[in-house]
Amino acid sequence: VINVGARAEARQNAAAVLFYLSSNAEHAEEIGRIPEAIPTLVQLIRDGAHRGRKNAMVSLYGLLQCASNHGKAVGAGAVSALAGLLSGDRDDLASDAVTLLARLAEQPAGAQAVLARPGLVARVVEALATASRSGKDHCVALLVSLCRHGGDKVVALLGRMPGLMSSLYTLVADGSPQTCKRARALLNLIHRHYEMDGQQPASEVPGERVVRVL
Repeated sequence: VINVGARAEARQNAAAVLFYLSSNAEHAEEIGRIPEAIPTLVQLIRDGAHRGRKNAMVSLYGLLQCASNHGKAVGAGAVSALAGLLSGDRDDLASDAVTLLARLAEQPAGAQAVLARPGLVARVVEALATASRSGKDHCVALLVSLCRHGGDKVVALLGRMPGLMSSLYTLVADGSPQTCKRARALLNLIHRHYEMDGQQPASEVPGERVVRVL
């Protein structure tokens, strides 16, 4: 129904049903084995109506609790579809997109797909400054995963991102406990990388003393 339904409402409702089914890990694995399930959800995210997109995203989020579905989502173009929503004018869709990207980046294939998408990391860093409280947590979680799977090159890239360090310091001071912990870990990772090279992150003010966040 979600793939061939003539009416948009039918596709939206079918995506919502998949969400309820995918909340169970065993069901998520079974649904992922259906060849058209994940590609169709990604297509709905890409070109569906507002409610259809939201239903498709929460359904895909449920399916991604099964690790074997990550590669299928990446192969279906989930990262490019979600990146498009970050550039849109709907803040709620952009927030959901970051949440899904963070889930995808927990696995190496998803992290590499995010890194390979031109301009996507920069947009996530920009979103970090304006996102909701939960959105900030997902942004930081995404960046931490990118560093974990991408290594020193990604850490160096983040250190050159304008505004990132100040946003992270703000989250250490004012973020939720989980966000604070992640922001602190990311700050220390970036500082450690640049200290080993005898440099400091480009987003730090030259001449200022760098304080390691414990």
